[in-house]
Amino acid sequence: LNRTNDDINFILNHRIKSLVPQSNFSQYRYLMHMPGSATGSYSRNLQYLWSHGSIIFIWKHTASEWYYQHLRDGVHYVSVDQNTIYPLLLSLQVNPHLQLKMRRGSKVFARNYLSGRTLTNRWSAILSILAERQAQDIPKINKDIACTCDTELLSQNAIPKCQKCEITKKRGRAVAKFVGLIPKSS
Repeated sequence: LNRTNDDINFILNHRIKSLVPQSNFSQYRYLMHMPGSATGSYSRNLQYLWSHGSIIFIWKHTASEWYYQHLRDGVHYVSVDQNTIYPLLLSLQVNPHLQLKMRRGSKVFARNYLSGRTLTNRWSAILSILAERQAQDIPKINKDIACTCDTELLSQNAIPKCQKCEITKKRGRAVAKFVGLIPKSS
C-alpha cells in the first residue's frame, strides 16, 4: 500500500467526519456504511445512503438484507476493510469515469430495489402469498387450553378468561405490581 503515516493522519484529521447529520449527507462524495447500529436496533442507514448521490463504501460484514443478492461491488457500492479502503479511495479519486459509473449504478439500484413503490410492491407480493396460504375457514380453538385478551372473543364467551387477561385493564402502578416490578404489598 502506498500510504504513509502523514497520509493517514491527514485523512483521519481532515477528510473524515465522525458524526454528520443525515440532512447533510448529500454534501459528501463518499459515504461509509459500517455494520451495526448506534441505537442497538435495526437501522435503515444503508438504504438511506443511496438516496444522496454519493459513492457508498460498505465495510465488509456478515449481515444480510433481502436486497443484498442484487448488489454488485464496483457497480452499486465499494466493499472495503482496513486493508483495502485507502487504495480503493485513491483509485476512485483519480478516475472520474469510475465515480460517474458508481453514482449511476447507485441511483439505478436505489430506484429498482429501495424506492417506495418497489418496497410497497414487494410487501404486497409477500402478504398476498401469505393470504393465499391461510385457511379460509374459522380457526379451531381448543377452549380447554386457550386464553385470549381479545375483548371481542371474550364478549362472545368463545374463550375463557384467565388471570393474565386482567392486565389489559390495569394501568400504571397496577401493571408494575401485576408483572412483579413492584412488590404486591406496596
